[in-house]
Amino acid sequence: MKPLKLTFKGINSYYDEVSIDFGALTKKGLFGIFGPTGSGKTTILDAMIIALYGQKSIPRSNADFINSRSDKAFIYFEFEMDDSVYAVRRSFKRSASSIITDSAVITKNSFSVAEKAKNVDAYIIETIGLEAKDFTKCVMLPQGQFNEFLTSKGRDRSEILEKIFDLQHYGSILQQKAASYFNNLKMRRSIIESKLSLYENISAQNISILKEKSSELKKKKELLSSHTEQLQQEIALIQSQLQDIETLRKEEKRLKELLSQKEYIRSLRTTVDRASSASQVFPVLEQCEKLSSSISQTTQKKYEYIIGELK
Repeated sequence: MKPLKLTFKGINSYYDEVSIDFGALTKKGLFGIFGPTGSGKTTILDAMIIALYGQKSIPRSNADFINSRSDKAFIYFEFEMDDSVYAVRRSFKRSASSIITDSAVITKNSFSVAEKAKNVDAYIIETIGLEAKDFTKCVMLPQGQFNEFLTSKGRDRSEILEKIFDLQHYGSILQQKAASYFNNLKMRRSIIESKLSLYENISAQNISILKEKSSELKKKKELLSSHTEQLQQEIALIQSQLQDIETLRKEEKRLKELLSQKEYIRSLRTTVDRASSASQVFPVLEQCEKLSSSISQTTQKKYEYIIGELK
């Protein structure tokens, strides 16, 4: 990140508007900010930090950074990064009990990319790749804290360097993946050891004995399979013979039933024979019946005639 321009008003000891052209200062290379104590050197650095990360990022305990003669303040900071020019502007005002952000906006190559303090803060962190606490440790060291980065613990310093050089994938993230993989392996090992504990009494000698028993059981199984096949054939033959016996029993029962009806069939035959003899007499009986009917009719007529004559 290369600073290009800083303009602010109402910040700490600066009541009037101040503008710094870093482009002009860096034409000859390095430049320094000099002045007696209390002249506002630190305020210039504070203004850049507040412009980037907001009012809560100020690295000093005194958060009341608005000039005592003013109720409002603003900061405009322009910087170059990755061949793009960014400009962030924040304005603040003093309330009854604290300082609040009145507005915040950031542009990239003159196009607005985020508005409101929360969105601008998130965009700055994503673009620069550092949070405020890391930025103030390794990029812009506050007054009185020059050696904080150098004296930071190894882990803290490593995290800062990872963010500066975008090495998270090879540092913390890789370490987390490795730790996760190690924990998974540890868990799998624990499960395997738990399962193996069920076989504590197993040894090479026991395995050899078990193999011999397994071989013997296999032979017995083959022998039993052969006997089973032979028995199945015998069972099939016996079932066939049983079916034949059942058929004979049914035929025998039928024969007994027929024999028990022999006398009844014989009596039926006698009745049929008699009926056959009687069929020869039926024509004569019919003639007699007809003659009897004729006589009756003639007698009736004569009777009716005599009665009629008598009258």
